[in-house]
Amino acid sequence: MGFRNLGIYERVGYKLGTWHDVGWWQLVLRAHYENPDEPLALSTVMAKPDWKRAVKSGEALIWRRWCGEPLAPVYDVGGIHLRRATREVPCLTAGLG
Repeated sequence: MGFRNLGIYERVGYKLGTWHDVGWWQLVLRAHYENPDEPLALSTVMAKPDWKRAVKSGEALIWRRWCGEPLAPVYDVGGIHLRRATREVPCLTAGLG
């Protein structure tokens, strides 16, 4: 598949009575540019018109994936907007409110 082994941590995980190695692998998804554009500041990205829509869209996908239900109501906890699942799943996620 094109993955390249970067290294192995030997015997770092213990499970079912035996030690296991952990491997680190890499797959180059596209070519690296010689002179890439400078990264944008987060404040610049957040000022773009689609920022809130993109974050809310991603938040809904994450919530559904990990909590298995639509977004729950928002609670303001010390200035941080949190959504908590309405069932017994301890699922919290920060949002824009």
